[in-house]
Amino acid sequence: MRPGSAFSAGRMRLSQEGLARIMRTSRPAIARYEGNPQKEIPGSADVALRLFYAARMTSDPIAREVADLLTEIDELEHDSRAVTFKETEFGWLKTAA
Repeated sequence: MRPGSAFSAGRMRLSQEGLARIMRTSRPAIARYEGNPQKEIPGSADVALRLFYAARMTSDPIAREVADLLTEIDELEHDSRAVTFKETEFGWLKTAA
């Protein structure tokens, strides 16, 4: 069985960056795996991907927590809204966006 599109980051509700973190590889490597489903994924990456996919698709609580944390990190890192603060007599407070 070849991973192909069934093992895409999106199907696991992760960004390519999030999946790359789990597999300890780079986002471009994940993009290459997804972009060329006919090409074999290297051995250890293939095993890691299959294990995480199986855990994620069976709603394993640890896999779900890892995916949720990575999604949260991705959202924080890719949020284009500027965060601003205002100095008050009580210290710095985050202002509304």
